[in-house]
Amino acid sequence: MPKNSSAARREQARAVATVAGISHAAAIRLIDAARQAGLIKPGDDIETVLTVIRTSAEIYTRQDSGDLASHDARRALDHDPAAAVWVLVTVTLDPVADGRDQYDLLRHQDRAAIALALSGTWRYAPVSCPRVAVYPVRCNAEHAVLLTRLLFARPPAGGLTAEDLENLAKAAQHAVMMRGRRSATAAVQLAPPDDVDQLGEHALEYGEHSPQIAERDWWRHALVRLARDVTTGSPYTEPAHHRAGKVMDLQQSGRAGWPIDTTTWRTSSDIDLTGFVADEDVTVLQVLEEIPPLLADPVEPMHARLARRWAHAHALLAGAAGDDTMTRADWVLVHDHRQEVTRAVQNEIDNAARAEKCPEPELLRLAADILQQVVQQGASGYQWDVDGTRAVAADLRALADAPVAGPHLRTRLWAAETALSTALQVDGAVGVDARLTTRERKEAEVRFGARLAAVVQAASTDGRHRGAAIPQKRGASG
Repeated sequence: MPKNSSAARREQARAVATVAGISHAAAIRLIDAARQAGLIKPGDDIETVLTVIRTSAEIYTRQDSGDLASHDARRALDHDPAAAVWVLVTVTLDPVADGRDQYDLLRHQDRAAIALALSGTWRYAPVSCPRVAVYPVRCNAEHAVLLTRLLFARPPAGGLTAEDLENLAKAAQHAVMMRGRRSATAAVQLAPPDDVDQLGEHALEYGEHSPQIAERDWWRHALVRLARDVTTGSPYTEPAHHRAGKVMDLQQSGRAGWPIDTTTWRTSSDIDLTGFVADEDVTVLQVLEEIPPLLADPVEPMHARLARRWAHAHALLAGAAGDDTMTRADWVLVHDHRQEVTRAVQNEIDNAARAEKCPEPELLRLAADILQQVVQQGASGYQWDVDGTRAVAADLRALADAPVAGPHLRTRLWAAETALSTALQVDGAVGVDARLTTRERKEAEVRFGARLAAVVQAASTDGRHRGAAIPQKRGASG
């Protein structure tokens, strides 16, 4: 067995993956769980490791009980202000150097960026990342002081060092600079007890966004419609002004053990490129993907979510066919929306082909429906291989009725992926031929948002009516 811990871990994982018939990544997770539970050590021989892994139920039992205890401890910390570490973050600006007459730092987007950057300071440290809350104390156009609470699941031994404070200052400065204030400087010091006593209770009482703590890493990816005009941007992208009514593709996310904060949406997962949009400024139309923060909330299967999106896209196109007010720009956005759903289904088929795994029957039938409905002779003014795509659709339905594995599965899925590319071209041709100007597209985005909102609302209302019409069995609860 290699003496190096990482090399030993890799060798153990290879052996477990071979014997158990699982992926290398899954074997690594089992090895790490066993080490964390104290059941194996880096120097253990392969036979010992395999014996422990075969009884992995004990690992997961220990891990689950540890997670519950950890959650209980974090909840207790939330109600114990003395367990938090309080610091003062002082940010100095030069509006003249930044080309601004006046700027109020303390917008919600800026505080969110600073909090995310401060937490990221501990990303690769042995202690867990803290939950961070930032509260304004005083500010003007050139100076801002933020009372910041760092809440660790396991506070650093001996408190924060001078190096920790310096790293926090660099993180805060970087966050503000990434928001477009290149002249910003920042300093961090431990908050005086008087400041904590005066402002800490008020911040804890009124400043938290949610009393609930996330039980797992979570994220939400959704199509939203703007309720009012907003501006987004970063130093690496030009500021973008979005009109009320526009549909945008936004994200939210959080870490296990942190308060569930849904007050802000982000335009990107890259903190250096992202723009922020307040939740109060949007209306959620469609949730594209979601892993809920609470374990009690089920994760909806992807095929069910895609089927609902496809139904909305189909309803949009059907409604547009009888609408005399539709412009060429309106038609482009309707076809673009259908194309996005097709691309999402294609990605799922592609992932299954690479993993040599048969997709869910519902997803295969949805892909077949897309091929039959989209690829038509003369669609978008072009001739398409209708016979070929129909043959692939029939094969997908056969595969859904009798799922199989084997050497021919990947070939059949690759054929489906190629046929879906044809469907993408059908909808994409509408936009290519239209050659819209920027102004035409921006104006059409608002009209498209209204149409999509109406379709989603109608589908939701219809679903509630169907649910109410279903008689419940006598004596059934709920």
